[in-house]
Amino acid sequence: MTFMLTDVASARNMIDAPMSGPVKFIARLLVGTEDIAIVVTPGSIRVFVDDAEVCAGVHWSYVNKHATKILEQVERNFAQGSAQVAIIGRWLKIGDLEGIEPYLVVSYDRAGASTSSSYTLRIFDHDAELMPGMEMRFEQEEWDAIAAKLMEKTELLIRRDDLPAHVLDNGWPSGLFWYTSPDQGSLCFAYEAVGRTTFARTVHGKALSEAETTVAMPSTCRVEQVTGISGRL
Repeated sequence: MTFMLTDVASARNMIDAPMSGPVKFIARLLVGTEDIAIVVTPGSIRVFVDDAEVCAGVHWSYVNKHATKILEQVERNFAQGSAQVAIIGRWLKIGDLEGIEPYLVVSYDRAGASTSSSYTLRIFDHDAELMPGMEMRFEQEEWDAIAAKLMEKTELLIRRDDLPAHVLDNGWPSGLFWYTSPDQGSLCFAYEAVGRTTFARTVHGKALSEAETTVAMPSTCRVEQVTGISGRL
């Protein structure tokens, strides 16, 4: 079992979901470098950094400090039959400030089946400041095409091709975390930008390029800038 954000919230998982009508994806900045997962059962809290369990150190201490709130916030998941809950995010350090930027909550039943949703809990000090930004709306489209357009929009906004290495390596967002509301299936997709040039050579990039050369059809995708893409810390 993996707790890496881009694996748990991958395009592959999204593509397997049913689609019954129009859908709106909301974006948050994907920040930080290390993946961190808080894995909770009714009797324990475990901490994983980049899929390796840690039992001491700054990550563990931070989670331990918030243990009571963590248990309180996931209690409803257990009441609804979950056997395990994972809160998955990124470890973020800005100056002297360190903490978790949470993105995803995954509930597992006793058989190991999972359901995911974007993080809306209130555990950490800045959770009330989680802010969405870009929205993209889609009508009736194939999930693979939607995933490709979300990737393309991420590449355009993150601009890896346009920025020097010292900017990219010092706190610049690495991608976007896209999600839908619970009434639209609580879909989640974490995408790390690779640069527009590299993306154009991928399967999804080539598919978009080929689609642009076909006969023009009415657009089924609308983009809205709501409040500007924002992180938390």
